[in-house]
Amino acid sequence: LTNAGLAAICINLNVTLNDDGTGQIAAGSFYPDVNTILDDNGNCVTLQQVLPVTDSFLYESMGNGMAAIGIAHPGINVLGIPGISQYAGQQLGLLGLSESLTFEDYPMIPSHPTICSPDGLDCFPFTTGDYDGDGTVQVYPSLNAYGFSEYIPGGYPLTGVTGGFFLKKGLNTAGLTSVFPGNIGVWFL
Repeated sequence: LTNAGLAAICINLNVTLNDDGTGQIAAGSFYPDVNTILDDNGNCVTLQQVLPVTDSFLYESMGNGMAAIGIAHPGINVLGIPGISQYAGQQLGLLGLSESLTFEDYPMIPSHPTICSPDGLDCFPFTTGDYDGDGTVQVYPSLNAYGFSEYIPGGYPLTGVTGGFFLKKGLNTAGLTSVFPGNIGVWFL
């Protein structure tokens, strides 16, 4: 997303990636969070909040990662629905993240995850499709009652992959400009 796109959904992350594989989200960053509470009537209510965030994490990266392992940006999200990236079909760098309190771990080498609990005992099916014919694909966490081919049984690998993709000016691209003066031009996709 562009800087304006991130700001519109209340994301401002000031991230430092160190040469030793450590990283930080610095003070002054904020990120939306969703909490479910019980209201006065005993109903579950979902509240979105934008909270300040700082964090330390570990990362690994490979600037020519997709070329090295022979893949290209898939152009779909992890559920198999077309994504918003303008880089579909291109070879980008790869980034993996671990030990973050803000983000879930994801591998540097893209993989097909499942929708299962951390212990693997509870797995959940879902179906995607344009149920009402309006041209918008919806996701339903249920059995395939409509016969769509995009049904994923609980525990099966998802259609899309999880992983981090990036471009960095001078490393794996020449044409990036930053929205921030003096920024070194790292863009994560």
